[in-house]
Amino acid sequence: MGTNLKNRHIQIINKTSYLFILIIFLFLVGCSTTYKVTNYSSKEEFYKDFNNSAYNREDLKITLSNDSSFVSIGAIIRNDTIFYNDTRILSYNSWIPMTKIKKASYNNHLQGAIPGLFIGPVAGAILGCTGWIIKPKMGGNAPFLFDKSKATILGSLLGLGVGTMVGIILGHSHYFIFSP
Repeated sequence: MGTNLKNRHIQIINKTSYLFILIIFLFLVGCSTTYKVTNYSSKEEFYKDFNNSAYNREDLKITLSNDSSFVSIGAIIRNDTIFYNDTRILSYNSWIPMTKIKKASYNNHLQGAIPGLFIGPVAGAILGCTGWIIKPKMGGNAPFLFDKSKATILGSLLGLGVGTMVGIILGHSHYFIFSP
């Protein structure tokens, strides 16, 4: 009886270790891209990339150097000035000098499906393999008993759908950093 209890504790520790590794894996993958003006050959190249991405974005969040922020419908940079459509005051063609802009960001929900599509099956397989997927208590000749290989496959399939949906909901964030 003491050996069974010891084995049960080892199983719980192994399951917890796998779950901890899974959580760390999900955080390390990250679902964002950061563009910094210092990473470009010129300020104009950075502005061009920003203009291509931010033009007509409905959820562009602009953060000022004093850490206040607002949401804009699109923006474009010309001559060291950012022009945007301010949703707070329903004003179009508002502008701010670039020296007052800290960063701009937006979220692309469909692009978030891609990491979810790959992370979900891995996460599901780990959960299935370690026994976190519930095993039915069936007696006798049950047609589909959950051994580790079947639970791993089922976990992968469930993870594929769940991961993709979570990826779409969370999205992929894009950050444009203007001032260091």
